[in-house]
Amino acid sequence: MQIEEFITKGRTLVENILPTLRLLLAQPERDDLLLAATGQGRKLFSLLNQHGHKLGLEHLVAPSEAMGALLESARFNHLQLSGSHISLFVEVCSFLDQAYTLIAQDGNDDRLAASAAALEAAVLDLLHTSTAPATDALAFVGVSNELRDAFTQETEQLLVTAEQEFVLWDFIAIDHDRVSGLCQILHRLKENFSIYDCRDFERLCMALESALNRYLQGEFFQTEYPERTFLRCIDVMRESLNRFAMTEMLDIPKFNELLQSVQGLIRQPLGELLIEAGLVNPKTVDDALSLQRTTPTKQPRRLGEVLVGMGEVTQEEVESVLDHQRFLQQQGEKANEISKGEGKDPLVPLFPTDVSVDGQRLARIVSIVKQLAALDVPEALTPFIQELDQLTKNLNQGTGSRSTHYFQRLVRDFAIQYNKRVHFRLEGAEVMQEELDMLDFAEILIPLLRNSVQHGIESPDVRHKEQKKRNGRITLSVLRQSEELWVSVEDDGAGFDLKKIAKLCLLQGLVQQDELAQTTGAELLQIFLNNQDCGHETAILNAPQCTGLAVAKQLLQEFNAKMDIWSRPGKGARVTLRIPRASRNL
Repeated sequence: MQIEEFITKGRTLVENILPTLRLLLAQPERDDLLLAATGQGRKLFSLLNQHGHKLGLEHLVAPSEAMGALLESARFNHLQLSGSHISLFVEVCSFLDQAYTLIAQDGNDDRLAASAAALEAAVLDLLHTSTAPATDALAFVGVSNELRDAFTQETEQLLVTAEQEFVLWDFIAIDHDRVSGLCQILHRLKENFSIYDCRDFERLCMALESALNRYLQGEFFQTEYPERTFLRCIDVMRESLNRFAMTEMLDIPKFNELLQSVQGLIRQPLGELLIEAGLVNPKTVDDALSLQRTTPTKQPRRLGEVLVGMGEVTQEEVESVLDHQRFLQQQGEKANEISKGEGKDPLVPLFPTDVSVDGQRLARIVSIVKQLAALDVPEALTPFIQELDQLTKNLNQGTGSRSTHYFQRLVRDFAIQYNKRVHFRLEGAEVMQEELDMLDFAEILIPLLRNSVQHGIESPDVRHKEQKKRNGRITLSVLRQSEELWVSVEDDGAGFDLKKIAKLCLLQGLVQQDELAQTTGAELLQIFLNNQDCGHETAILNAPQCTGLAVAKQLLQEFNAKMDIWSRPGKGARVTLRIPRASRNL
């Protein structure tokens, strides 16, 4: 066999197998797809092994031989193919697809040496670990506490990282490197769950990774806010992981609905759907598309009609795959509506309900540990002090990062609730971490942030008409100023409607008509806020008469703090809370 014929046959086999493998990644429960993919794979790798060596394409053959050995091991029940195996199977086929192009250009496979060696090592490593004798360490039953804690901590951290990226989806969606990084995080999660045989979690991570990979390949999401579905998946997995710590049960409620909502995010062309369903092959679709373009008709025929006319599929088969796609799309829309409804309140608590974190007390503990470390203590106590020092550092970092993440998520949820697009930034996280007990102080910031999103930031269409960026900006900043702590919430929205505030002050008898001309906007705001009855209970109920500013003003009274307000029409507003550091009880 000549090299040109070898490339043509190999490329055809790869093009036939890749759609099946991609569908299998999204629907790993499909045994029919698994059987078809492994059968096609053995045929492909047999061709490579038979003729690749003769043609001197050793680099091309190496990873193929390794993957062929893995499939043979699965064929004889030495291992069960999991998501990790299928992902690597896809990677090998994608490598071959690109390799054929390079070989056709160069006439050899020299440029494949490094990538082929790395891929071969990855396959052999997975084959070795997959066929190793099973031990108690690979199952939750009988697993040591250390291993289970390590699994829980790593998985929780990966989920938190993925969540933070999805919260910032507007930023990272245009940065393919960051989206690729997010795919790697989901891949690691999938592998974690695969090790402990958590099938539902593994399949959900595979579906998320597959959706992002298709997006990177140029496909489009069918919804304007795909991150809502992504975040709902992350939320459910985190909640399940939290339950596992108490119940030792790891499951996903309503798993099928969640999986289908992810699968319905991206609409696939009919030809691809029919190929993935095993009803036609790629060449048949290409022939049908050519016929569709060249056949003159008054009304262009759809691809499905052409394929039915060719006798390749029946009308019932076409309707079946389209119905399945519509069903998946409906599931995705339903999930978006659910997550939009959940946006009325923060989805993630600031801290676990069974843990109380006090910023001042934590700072005091850190200070005491530092003083202990500086003392000349008995040598026997040194390891314990060092461990205390490390633990307090970790706790300090953890509470700070959790606060940052909490406010990011809070603003995102408000933006969903009020149909706004907002970029959020936190400045001075370290000061916040050291100075404030966020369990108490979050109650003051929540109404301010809600007010900025609901009343400050304009809708995307309004901002566009006013020649602003569609995405509004909200900044939460914390800094030390002499004997005070300044906490500011600033937005680039419409600013305060002083005419409306003046009207309210007149209606409530707070000012007289002849006094308005001599009263500044800032003074009007202070007069209005100082006379609103928005106590703690009213604030919790979010009563209509209580603006976010009035609620925060009431909550600040116990801290003997002041509120400064700056606003410019059409440019935005800033609310600064000035808290005495010496007298605060935060």
